[in-house]
Amino acid sequence: MKILLLSYSLTTSSPALRLKKALESRGEQVTLLTMTATEGVAAQKGVAVITPSHLYRMYEYVSIRLKNAIFRFIYRNKKPSYFSVGNLGIPYRYLRKYVLEADVVNLHWVTGFINYDDIEKIRRDAKKVIWTLHDCWPFTGGCHHDEGCNGFEKDCGRCPLLNSDNVHDITHYIMKRSKKSFAACLDDAKDPKGNAGARVKRKLKEINIVAPGTWMAARVSRSSLFGNSRCSVIPNALDCNIFKPLDRLSLREEYNIPEDARVILTGAVHMDSPYKGFEKLKEIIKKLPRDIFLLTFGRVDDLADVCDGINLRQFGYIDDESEMARIYNLADVFVLPSLHENLPTVVMESMACGIPVTAFDVGSVRDMVSHKKDGYVAACYDTDDFAEGIKWCMGSGQGIAGKMADKIRLFADYSIVGNKYIDAYSE
Repeated sequence: MKILLLSYSLTTSSPALRLKKALESRGEQVTLLTMTATEGVAAQKGVAVITPSHLYRMYEYVSIRLKNAIFRFIYRNKKPSYFSVGNLGIPYRYLRKYVLEADVVNLHWVTGFINYDDIEKIRRDAKKVIWTLHDCWPFTGGCHHDEGCNGFEKDCGRCPLLNSDNVHDITHYIMKRSKKSFAACLDDAKDPKGNAGARVKRKLKEINIVAPGTWMAARVSRSSLFGNSRCSVIPNALDCNIFKPLDRLSLREEYNIPEDARVILTGAVHMDSPYKGFEKLKEIIKKLPRDIFLLTFGRVDDLADVCDGINLRQFGYIDDESEMARIYNLADVFVLPSLHENLPTVVMESMACGIPVTAFDVGSVRDMVSHKKDGYVAACYDTDDFAEGIKWCMGSGQGIAGKMADKIRLFADYSIVGNKYIDAYSE
């Protein structure tokens, strides 16, 4: 089977790249298209970085700044959040050859890579289309996380993230445009028989949905765009031959961390995201004993103001899976203070390494963490309960490390996820 994956950007931890490896391990022929990738990923076989023309990049540059200027003027009270209009996309001529050659086209995080017109063309040309939803944007009026708003169940409008009272605000028009792209049929101005001015109906391929977790699947079922679409729940893939329990004592000696230290790990690619709970993290740190070791990875803002007396070590951004597995294995507990999530990759990676997780009850955390069995699911945004969860994990982790690793291997290992995707592609 020839499989085409599309994702706007790629790092070693990107779900689309891991899925590519899972499918290739089954012997499938996979091409992964992207607009940007880290150096090591871009050099991998089967990864194609699409470089648009200089003219397009100028258009993109102007469009983004114009949109931002209009947004700041019209929606000056917009809450901190990610919002995408969906008008930007690489010219379809860069993609069409790949789409026509593939048996299946599997979209991933494609905001800014393809636009609504491109979606219509992909549905016209592709043999089969699957969309793996890594956030809520594909079925909302522009937001990436709905934050409790149910506007996506109808036509959006009066968007709380934009602080808008207008039923016909931009989210309403984005939703209207989305419904056109996802309709079963579209008017086509070209009559194949050549009748001037005639319009015909052309049927487009349905889009089947993959939700990485039950939380996303529930939202898909309620959405006005995808509520009637076929939806499979398949977790993101993980290489459990890399993310696994390692010799913690020897690692701590190598990283100069005392054998008996109480070590807390946290991190994300972008901790400055409004969804990652950085302010909650600072509140939680204030409630912790001062004799702990706090390790962080990713782009994390300065924590010095709340870490007085705490041993703080910040590893920065890491694009090496083996190194990440070693860092997980240094810890007694991983903490995820996110306010909004889908199926958080860091939870999966940590548990695969035998490290229990404390997290707020968001997204599909409970798909992986069983409360007070192999981790702690704190009441949403309750930092006192979160701090208690850290204590519980520190006291319970060593006894359940092997069970956690086995659980994630059965849940998300390449072999498991690869087989489930082939089944979804074949339906």
